[in-house]
Amino acid sequence: MKTQLTAIVKGKVQGVGFRATTKLIAEKLQLTGFVRNLSNGDVEICAQGEKEILKQLLVELRKAFPSHYIEHIDFDFKPVETQYDSFKIE
Repeated sequence: MKTQLTAIVKGKVQGVGFRATTKLIAEKLQLTGFVRNLSNGDVEICAQGEKEILKQLLVELRKAFPSHYIEHIDFDFKPVETQYDSFKIE
């Protein structure tokens, strides 16, 4: 069953290739959705797929960007509302 992950990533995550890396990992995991910078310096991720695969996305991001980049990730899982057909950088 498809689920949606909504996450706000806090830390030094703009200007370090975070969005491009997120897109690469999401595509490798066959997830759909988007990643975008927010005006306050955070990054928003909206990804859709199986819940266990969405959890893997978060694990992979933490491996790629250790704690001196990612300070905290606020995330939630919910039913899919708008379905995406690919993963994009916005």
